[in-house]
Amino acid sequence: MRIWLCAALACTFLTTSACHRCEDGDKTCDGDLGGDDSLSTDEPWTPGSDDATGSDPPGQGNCSAHGNFDWSAPPAVAWDAEQGSTRITAQFVPRDPSCSPLLDEQFVTRAHVNGIEDPEHGGAATGETIPVDLHLVLVLDASYSMVVRNAWEQMLAAATTTLQHAATIWEQRPGTLSFDVVWFNSFVFHSQGQWAVSDLNSLPPPSQDANAFTKLYSAVVVAKSLSEAAHAAGTATGPQDHHQIIVFTDGDDNHSYFPNGSGNAGTTATGAAYVEVALDTGVDIATTTDAVSQHSANLTTHVIALSGQIQQHDALESIAAAGSGRYLAQPREDALGELFSEVVQEFVSLQTVVVTTPLGSGQHEFELRYQGLGAPAWSGPGYFSRCVRFEAGPGAALLADHCE
Repeated sequence: MRIWLCAALACTFLTTSACHRCEDGDKTCDGDLGGDDSLSTDEPWTPGSDDATGSDPPGQGNCSAHGNFDWSAPPAVAWDAEQGSTRITAQFVPRDPSCSPLLDEQFVTRAHVNGIEDPEHGGAATGETIPVDLHLVLVLDASYSMVVRNAWEQMLAAATTTLQHAATIWEQRPGTLSFDVVWFNSFVFHSQGQWAVSDLNSLPPPSQDANAFTKLYSAVVVAKSLSEAAHAAGTATGPQDHHQIIVFTDGDDNHSYFPNGSGNAGTTATGAAYVEVALDTGVDIATTTDAVSQHSANLTTHVIALSGQIQQHDALESIAAAGSGRYLAQPREDALGELFSEVVQEFVSLQTVVVTTPLGSGQHEFELRYQGLGAPAWSGPGYFSRCVRFEAGPGAALLADHCE
């Protein structure tokens, strides 16, 4: 058995990001972790400050006093006929007690197959990495209220910084980063072809006459369609690859019921190509949540809200929940950079473990254990675990998301 542990790179630019903590009246911090949740440490965690509010995605609100981790997608199981081995690819995000992702120097992991981790069975991590491709779709509010609130330029700056940071990280790790941009007001627009990160700053600014409404739901559905199209074209299609949608808005949807749009093409001030989407049907919140929950790739949808004027928090939170992502709300325009940074941390902290085992046909168990640094030894209480059952051999498949 061979194990690859592909740790995310440490990202110093994220150390000042706001952290959403599980607090009284919010989500429980005492979940059933499937392992030992009585972990004790020599030193307590020191979570960061928290100005933001919001909610955690399904499975990510159960952060005990010592953290937790969650699968980003069900582990993938595949048979390698040439090598005569079964390959298990698992991805997870380790979290501190505030439910915020950890950097790789803050935790350790162990992988077990049928309870065994020893040199004979290849239990040691090799340090070898595998490529992880990431495709981002930014969905940005271009309604006139963004100008009234002096938030337009701050949003563009935060979104640009997000892409720049992600691009810097992917330059240092195997895999590729790609992105699309969607923006909306009374209409929905999206990028065409390959954009440079700097092209974000050339988006046409909102005008009071033409952009009075907010077609948020339609924009999210368009973003999901772009992600699907990218996947169908061969972008980020591996079991370890990911698609992420990041939605930003400062208001409630009020116009997605009305299909419109010319289908005309245009260019930004920097020459980047885009199109005004010709929508052929109206959508509502149910249509939107159904769309983001159904995807052929590993898709996560996050929602960031400038919350001062928003009434429909439940609708925005439901989009993030349907997309297994986070909903973060903040009333201060000058904190947008912190919110974008926290969302970035969700995918740069993603860990990938690949296990290759020679086990023959039959049902087996794969367990991944996570332990925050400073915890007791593995042989005693002090780790959280996730366990799945799988079929090895030519009929390789994931059988169950638990080992009970």
